[in-house]
Amino acid sequence: MNPILRLSLTLVAVGYACSSLVVATGGFYVQNQEPDIGQKTQVTTDRTLETTPTWSPDGQFLYFVSDRFGGLGICRIERGGGGGVSAVTQPAYDEVDVYPDVNPLNGEIAFASNRSRGILQIWTVNPKARGLTQLTNAPFGASFPSWSPDGKEIAFSARDKNGNVFVWITNADGSNQRQLTQGTQPRWSPDGKRLVYAAITQAQSRSYDIYTIEIASNAISQITSDDSNEFQPDWSPDGRWLVYVSYKGRLTFGRSGREVTSDLRSKANFEIWIKDIMSPGRSSTQLTRSKGFDGWPRWTPKRHELVFTSDRSGSLDLWTMIPGGSVITGRP
Repeated sequence: MNPILRLSLTLVAVGYACSSLVVATGGFYVQNQEPDIGQKTQVTTDRTLETTPTWSPDGQFLYFVSDRFGGLGICRIERGGGGGVSAVTQPAYDEVDVYPDVNPLNGEIAFASNRSRGILQIWTVNPKARGLTQLTNAPFGASFPSWSPDGKEIAFSARDKNGNVFVWITNADGSNQRQLTQGTQPRWSPDGKRLVYAAITQAQSRSYDIYTIEIASNAISQITSDDSNEFQPDWSPDGRWLVYVSYKGRLTFGRSGREVTSDLRSKANFEIWIKDIMSPGRSSTQLTRSKGFDGWPRWTPKRHELVFTSDRSGSLDLWTMIPGGSVITGRP
């Protein structure tokens, strides 16, 4: 396999920041599983890589990244797995199209691609017309696009010359790009007033935590504060719940203090958690228990259902989950 593609597959599977994550080679580990909390369904079953899923606006289709057509591109499948997989983008051998997100109004897809000079930038594609448009030209790369609920803006992450990652917002046509705060992997609240994102807490542990920011006032709230690393957040359609991934493996920082090294050979454990942000005193609840990689959770636009990526079947596949009623309602 092309070494660039091989590295990209691992980066997409884990996906901390804008390609600043250095991942040790080696496979994901699957151990004896404990029960998950909620009903789960496997969507894809092929021995190819499927990761970073997102929903169509009507919740009937899933868009995701896969290598099943040769390169690392964006594909589409029906939510239940039927009807086969179709390619939305087909990048060249040395290119990748990753981190798709769908405009809730017209179905246009924003994604990150290294088609321009080998550096990840934000692009859009119309699945029907297949025309590609480059929105950013960040000197050190941009990724993790997220459409606003009204379809008029896109939040994304971009690095500066020192390797620090910041959350930015741009108009849908690429105009009026402005920096918001330090962090990565932004996702809009359903009312469009806030963003949730991951950022390094500048404490002794220097771990990733989940934060929210009020766009109008720049008021920041810290949501998680564990010694583990929390990232890949997303907001439920009613605005009450935040889902995110918690990393329990070994995590160290490079000499620069910015690059993160994740050693998958230490049997890292990536699990999905959920938190009720309307009840400050209520602790987070662990949804998955695969003892391997469960990540990239995304809420469906219209109901309490999640799609996520997991290696519990032996390869990275797409799964859906409806969290248990006691998690959502707070009742046993």
